[in-house]
Amino acid sequence: MTTQAQHTTGPLSIKSGTNYFYLCNREGEYIAKTTGDSILDEANAAFIVRACNAHDEMLTACRARLNEWHKNVSNMEKKEPESVKLSRSAIVAATKD
Repeated sequence: MTTQAQHTTGPLSIKSGTNYFYLCNREGEYIAKTTGDSILDEANAAFIVRACNAHDEMLTACRARLNEWHKNVSNMEKKEPESVKLSRSAIVAATKD
């Protein structure tokens, strides 16, 4: 039996080091580092932290949009709006392995 590893619980943050930027867990412990200390490395680290910290809330919002649409029986006869399609696609992208 295999067990799937869980990701580090957020929120994540960034600390700058001598030659790297470090991604840190809520306790401030290093969990990953960039390949260098350039402006691009810092921007990439910041993007990763923003995406990870917003992930659960964004997934909840997308699921709420789908539930809102599908709980209304009269919508079953209608074409799905783009926001529902986008929410479904985002859920799939955010939850696939």
